[in-house]
Amino acid sequence: MPIEYSHQIRRSIVSMAAIVLLVLAALLYWSSLHEYKLVIFSFIAGVLAMTALFLSQLHNLRKSSQDDQNYLEQKLKGVASEWRETFDAIEDAVWLLDKDRHIIRANRASQNIFGGAPQDIVGLHCCQVTYGNVKPRRDCPFDTMLATGKRASVQMNRDNTWYEVSVDPIFDEQGAIIRAAYIVKNINNLKKAEYCEQNRAGILGRIAGGESLPELLSFITLSIEKGNPGMLCSIMLVSDDGMQLLNGAAPSLPDSYLTAIHRTKIGEGIGSCGTAAFRRERVIVEDMDTHPFWKNFAPSYEAGLRSCWSEPIISSSGSLLGTFGVYRHTPATPTEDEISLIQQAAAFAAIAIERSKGDAERMELEHLLSQAQKMEAIGHLSGGIAHDFNNLLTPILIYTDMLKRSLPDNEKARTQLDGIIKASSKARDLTQQLLSFGRKQVMQMQVIDLGDVILSFHAMVRRALRENINFTLQLASQPVVVRADSSKIEQVLLNLVLNAQDAIVANGSILIKTGHVMIDDECARRHPGMSPGRFVLLSCADNGCGMTADTMSRIFEPFFSTKEVGHGTGLGLASVYGIVKQHNGYIKAVSTVGAGTTFKIYIPVCDEKPQVIGAGQEQDDLDYSGSAVILLVEDNEMVRAMSCELLEGFGYTVYSAEHADHALELLKEIAGKVDLVITDVVMPGMNGQQLFERITVEYPVIKKVLYISGYTNNGIVIDGELAEDLNFLQKPFTVDALMTTVKGLLHAEPLPSLSQ
Repeated sequence: MPIEYSHQIRRSIVSMAAIVLLVLAALLYWSSLHEYKLVIFSFIAGVLAMTALFLSQLHNLRKSSQDDQNYLEQKLKGVASEWRETFDAIEDAVWLLDKDRHIIRANRASQNIFGGAPQDIVGLHCCQVTYGNVKPRRDCPFDTMLATGKRASVQMNRDNTWYEVSVDPIFDEQGAIIRAAYIVKNINNLKKAEYCEQNRAGILGRIAGGESLPELLSFITLSIEKGNPGMLCSIMLVSDDGMQLLNGAAPSLPDSYLTAIHRTKIGEGIGSCGTAAFRRERVIVEDMDTHPFWKNFAPSYEAGLRSCWSEPIISSSGSLLGTFGVYRHTPATPTEDEISLIQQAAAFAAIAIERSKGDAERMELEHLLSQAQKMEAIGHLSGGIAHDFNNLLTPILIYTDMLKRSLPDNEKARTQLDGIIKASSKARDLTQQLLSFGRKQVMQMQVIDLGDVILSFHAMVRRALRENINFTLQLASQPVVVRADSSKIEQVLLNLVLNAQDAIVANGSILIKTGHVMIDDECARRHPGMSPGRFVLLSCADNGCGMTADTMSRIFEPFFSTKEVGHGTGLGLASVYGIVKQHNGYIKAVSTVGAGTTFKIYIPVCDEKPQVIGAGQEQDDLDYSGSAVILLVEDNEMVRAMSCELLEGFGYTVYSAEHADHALELLKEIAGKVDLVITDVVMPGMNGQQLFERITVEYPVIKKVLYISGYTNNGIVIDGELAEDLNFLQKPFTVDALMTTVKGLLHAEPLPSLSQ
């Protein structure tokens, strides 16, 4: 290398000088031994030789220095070239500024950001190039840098792109700022990520705050549009039947266009959104004018829309919730970042929709649970009222019947007594409805085909309806077998059909349908009181006036009625509700004002063979007289006295007791004589069932019992059904009902006791 060579020359000069000095010294020493002239000559010769050598080496050194300078210049040119290439390779715009903010140097990236070539912006004021104004901004980073002596930076948005502008000081040897490095960095991706995170936090915060779904969806669309100018966002929701898309939120799209796309069918080739919902995958239409999905769809032309990208909105469980669509006024293909943005927006929308649906379902479940609890409480109350009322009605009916029998020739008195009996019978029917609602009545359960019950009852119901009402049956082709009380099912049908008739002002139709359905766990969860499994469906639909939501929430409440005063008790649907519940079933109503009402009843399927409806045996008229001994146990004094008088009137010997302990005391004296025990079920202390179980243990000879009660919810009735082989008579009963039952028991074979 030339520099190393010059060093070698210098070392050579020093070496030669040392050699010359040694030679001169040797000559001086030698001349001291010879003549003086020779010494002078030798000295001069040595000096000349040394000078010649020095000049020679100096020439060589000068030549070497020139070579070194040439080399250094070439090297500096190379370094400068390399530095320029590196400087221009930087993706950020980098400027060197003087202290007056003028650009001294600029790299190639400046042109990409600011549009001017590097040589064109050199000498210009930095603010002029950056902001188009020489006057510095209030938050000018150059001012901050001068004031602090440290790096300063700000963010700016230029042509919808975010940049960070940084200014670094350059100091001289004394520490004074003489220049500055000005750097403009593209932070658009970082800013978008930050904006997305803010949006996410904002959306989740609004969801947690309980904001309504329309407000949430509008916030999502506007947030995306704000961060991405030129985008017009739309969220569509799947209809309840899963067949259409409904407008959810699209604040920036024209109302005329929204009207046109409302209720878009979900299907292949039906726009971007209808197709995306059908395929459950993203659909990109770059130019709506030429794409077959939008062929001849005038509203899109009128709205000036040219491209549409649609992303399906899928729930966490995989079900379709809707679509998120992005429109533009120009043909466009989404970038990877835009696709990612659409996916995030769809995910946000899914969270909002699911949360809203969850809240709605929770509120509905809470409402249904509250209704069920209220109905249960009213049921207990109505059962207790019916019990006491039946105890009052029993002696009224019996005494009236006894009086009527004792006055055969007094027509006027018989007519008056018939009026008492008729009024008492209506009161009895009213208490039966209360018991039906409260699920306290005893059911005579049989395995029946629901279709046979409906067919046998159809003619009677048809006669009860107006002629201008079309009454139609649509029964399942296969048997719909249930375990039920056919008389109670008929009561349910009659109540539903008569209510449907009242809802029809003029001409109309009523349709009764049956079928089989399978209730899954999800459906059962959403309907408190329903259990999963196989059910028979009985529905009654009308096209009457329908009901409001407020009316719907109270239709099963006892004594609630929309009819005028004096036109109904308000217990019809309440008793239907109770009967269905006693059959372990479920009832719900669907109604729309002006479009009619449908009641749907679900009763568990029974796999046994159905019994034939109407196959009961006819009974001959019985002679009620007898001489048997009866133990009567009844805590109600009026019922006890009336029953004793009635039985004794037909020749029976009656021992009466007001409670179980009294009855056991009597049995110590008469046990061998008792042929039949008649006992109330509900009594203070020991109930009727417990009493007879003890009697059969202590007095095995007594084997026959008749239970009577205004209502019962204890062991002799299981899920509304009378326990097997037990005899029960519901209060209030008539003379014929009581005496026929007593006569039949006394002449029948002994029945097994409860303890056996």
